[in-house]
Amino acid sequence: MGEKPLTKGRLFRAVVLGLGILVVPAMIIFQWVFHVHPVYKEGLLIIQTSPSAQGLLGQPIEPGLWISGRSSHMGADITFNVNGPKGEARASIEAVSEGPGWRIRHILLKLPGDGRQSLREAEGHAVK
Repeated sequence: MGEKPLTKGRLFRAVVLGLGILVVPAMIIFQWVFHVHPVYKEGLLIIQTSPSAQGLLGQPIEPGLWISGRSSHMGADITFNVNGPKGEARASIEAVSEGPGWRIRHILLKLPGDGRQSLREAEGHAVK
């Protein structure tokens, strides 16, 4: 029994499978890191308890699954979707590193269309 020759189709499938084996676990780890990030957790809590966010989205406010952003020793910018009975928004949290913790600079909710709502109650909020 001889081996089948490597065709373009077989090579393509092997490359896609190899990339999938590498990329999918990396994406899962990346998402997990942001789901446990203190800025994400505290920012989400601020959004969920904010009267202005509740007025826009209703209650309860739930996060979407996908989180994007960056985090370093200097600061963090985290973006994710939030949904409520009245609608949805894209939440953006900006925080700076401060000693052993973080300080939220602002949280912005971007609504469908051109709507934006800054959550003033989040400005300067300390995160441990």
